[in-house]
Amino acid sequence: MYQFQAGYFLEAFNQEKYKSLIDTLIPFDVSNIDNDKIEDYDSYCSVLNNILCRGLPTRPSIFIEKTFADVFRLTEKKEDELGAITFPLKNAENGFKNCLYNALHIIEPRLTHFKNDEKLGSYEEAKFIQEMLPNWLGGFWWQILERQRKITSIGVDATDFQDQTTDFTLQIPYSESSLQGIVIEVDGGHHKVEPQLSLDKKRDKYFKDKKWKTCRLPTDRFSTFQETCKEFFVELQRDEDFLKIIKENYDNKIFDQARLTDLQLALSPLAIARIQKVLLEYFLRNPQKCYDTEGVLRLAVIERDVPCAALAVEDLKQQFKNLFSLEGKGKRFTDIVLDIFTTAEFENAQLHQHKPKNIKNIDPSVSDDLVIDIATIKNIDPSVSYDLVIDIATLQRTGFTFLTENISATHKIEIRSAHHKHTKRTFYTSSHIEYSDLAFRNDDGTFNENDTSKPFLTDFLQNIFRKTSFRTGQLPILHRALKGQSVIGLLPTGGGKSLTYQIAALLQPGITLIIDPIKSLMKDQYDNLLKNRIDGCTYINSSLSSTEKRENVAKMSNGETLFTFVSPERLQMRDFRTQLEDMYEHLFFLLRY
Repeated sequence: MYQFQAGYFLEAFNQEKYKSLIDTLIPFDVSNIDNDKIEDYDSYCSVLNNILCRGLPTRPSIFIEKTFADVFRLTEKKEDELGAITFPLKNAENGFKNCLYNALHIIEPRLTHFKNDEKLGSYEEAKFIQEMLPNWLGGFWWQILERQRKITSIGVDATDFQDQTTDFTLQIPYSESSLQGIVIEVDGGHHKVEPQLSLDKKRDKYFKDKKWKTCRLPTDRFSTFQETCKEFFVELQRDEDFLKIIKENYDNKIFDQARLTDLQLALSPLAIARIQKVLLEYFLRNPQKCYDTEGVLRLAVIERDVPCAALAVEDLKQQFKNLFSLEGKGKRFTDIVLDIFTTAEFENAQLHQHKPKNIKNIDPSVSDDLVIDIATIKNIDPSVSYDLVIDIATLQRTGFTFLTENISATHKIEIRSAHHKHTKRTFYTSSHIEYSDLAFRNDDGTFNENDTSKPFLTDFLQNIFRKTSFRTGQLPILHRALKGQSVIGLLPTGGGKSLTYQIAALLQPGITLIIDPIKSLMKDQYDNLLKNRIDGCTYINSSLSSTEKRENVAKMSNGETLFTFVSPERLQMRDFRTQLEDMYEHLFFLLRY
């Protein structure tokens, strides 16, 4: 099981109150992906991975934004006099923002019965999660409770609880909530005696300090203690807005057009990013499939809920084409033959670019394991063997539905939403790409721009920075920067000097170190990256505490940031220079002044 992080979010619906909810949807679990360590990262896949993961979440491409605008007619593309591209709402009072907020509370209302749970440690745990809670309060509880979460994932200071887990947890995804989560422990007899008794008290105090509530259910009083335990959950469900919305979404099993629209606007951008991330990981492990000019990649995607695959594939193909065209060596991305299968409830979702094939619903009263069998997929040719099958469900968390073995494919990958984040985002580095000339120097010192390459570079400019075109003088600077050559860029104040190194850094598979002598300018450039939904950045200067400096240096050394701003004085420090030298063992990086 892998966990990756990626996500798009439509700019028009970006609100502060969405932030903590989206943060919990950025990580996703991936099953069945090849576990082989990647020895040599492909440069092109690394660049596109870093662009995709530059922000969590980040902006989708203009192509994706425009598709949403054309399909739903809620937003529209606009360009202002300064050359900025935006997709604002046509009507700010249309009420969709609250509906999107509710849609971000994911739950799968079609899953109502489940009895296979490998992570349950006892009969009592199984009885609690499969019978007691659903009978008391509804079937959604067994979907949202995580089994066997490590305590160290709840707080960085949980060193006293190494390798210890809880029976069940639920993290509340509201950063400002007075309650951050709940822990449920089903306690056997050994919890009444030392040293377990003291350990339990210590754990409970730790959870309380972290604003987590603990409910303990002794197995020797299992039947008589039910009412007390039930009241605990009744109060939670009554008082916590998160649980109220989850229950409302679970009880509403009607997927009418309005609800389909809400779910697509909120979740399809996230699902598109997940598909793209998984495809890039697949190509990193199977590079021959990325550049197969003779054959095709036969891809099937089972979309159990919101549409995503068609847009994800088309957008990724365009990005590869832009990279290859900028390089100018005639590379071509592989042809992809895509089959999409969807469930009946989402068959009429507006984002489907062509009518998908259909998966029949499974009656949960008939099947205990809720496995989709190949026989329930209509219109499939049993003689077709796929190179890759991706089974994606954004409303579902890991472990409830699975892809049958009966479908013929070389590789099969399942994508599900994660209960919590337990990985760090890392950026990929590789050897530099040798791009073609972007500008030609004349004898008089002036430059002519390469009109053949310029449109492809402009696509990246628009997608990442939402600028319509390059300003005078930027392309000659980019020409040398992308080639890894020394360059001094002199432009007027506000002329876009920062953008030249930023876009050059994003189009090469490396970590970028920016030497900046002015602390306020450093912070200003850092903030501008955040405004452009690029949060894979950090800075190291005297405004930070010693702990913060060490943490940010570690992020740079581990490849967890694309951009790191430092002062010139830091290069005089032997320890820092040693860390930079050590980076050569596992990372490529670019140096910018």
